[in-house]
Amino acid sequence: MSLVKLCLFVFCVCAIQCGESKYSPQFEKNGVNADFRIIGGKPAKAGEFRGQVSLQNRFYAHICAGTLIDPFHIVTAAHCHQRQKPIGYVMGDDLTVTLHGNETRQRRKIVHFVPHPEFSRETFQNDIAVIRVDEPFKVTETFGPMHRSNSTPTKGIRCTVVGWGYTSNSEDSDISYNLLKTDVFVIDINFCNSSFSYEGAMKPGMFCAGRTKGGGHDACQGDSGGLLTCAPRTLSGVISFGNECGLPNFPGIYSDVSMYKDWIDKILITKDLPEYEFSPFPKPHLVYEMNKGNSAATSSVTTAVAILSVILAILSH
Repeated sequence: MSLVKLCLFVFCVCAIQCGESKYSPQFEKNGVNADFRIIGGKPAKAGEFRGQVSLQNRFYAHICAGTLIDPFHIVTAAHCHQRQKPIGYVMGDDLTVTLHGNETRQRRKIVHFVPHPEFSRETFQNDIAVIRVDEPFKVTETFGPMHRSNSTPTKGIRCTVVGWGYTSNSEDSDISYNLLKTDVFVIDINFCNSSFSYEGAMKPGMFCAGRTKGGGHDACQGDSGGLLTCAPRTLSGVISFGNECGLPNFPGIYSDVSMYKDWIDKILITKDLPEYEFSPFPKPHLVYEMNKGNSAATSSVTTAVAILSVILAILSH
């Protein structure tokens, strides 16, 4: 009987996962896609990017990334807070995002997710947020907080962007289960705002980095919120958005961490932050609202949730 219960439970979990609609925030005018992945990357080494963390959903599946700045707090992108794909956990001290990772892996529950109060989902200005977890992360030889940059990266400087995201623009591509890295160069903001590139889409608090001529090295879907570093153990930029991935003349766009120093410092010392609502399983009425307008998704997810309710009742006996 226990095996039957387990099979039913796995079936239900799969049904919910398959019913989730893909979230891809875009600028309609510029075709800007805020789901990111590493293009042209190489495997990272343990401890090389010691603050990199994975933001995960109720099934411990990778959704976004972030950077540990002290044992309780993570900096990420504000757009990583998505009702369609709610995140609930932070995983660190592991180069992989497979279900069963290394013995060093640490996971904490998100208790507060604080997006910048002036974040815009239309322009992605102020695309930055701070996460607080329930218990402090343990600092190890390969994992720990990173410093925050005090200045905007200068034009031409070489930086490194890392992530577990997709590795190509192909529709058949999938995330990389191993942490990847690639080098990019900070590009003149005037070029990125020109008619050859983003046509004015860049706003204050942003900078761009990539390879304008050949392209081929960039972040992409699954890397959002992760780190770009331009100095050892230093968080310089937060992966925000771009026009597809690795295209010539379209560098990746990053939130400039140095521009938000005072706001982040204030969050770190604030004791009473808004509670972050997260449940291991979504409530039926929330599932309906998330998929309103997509009848096929609504039907499959709502059915899955109903089945789940029955399964959980059986498992409780």
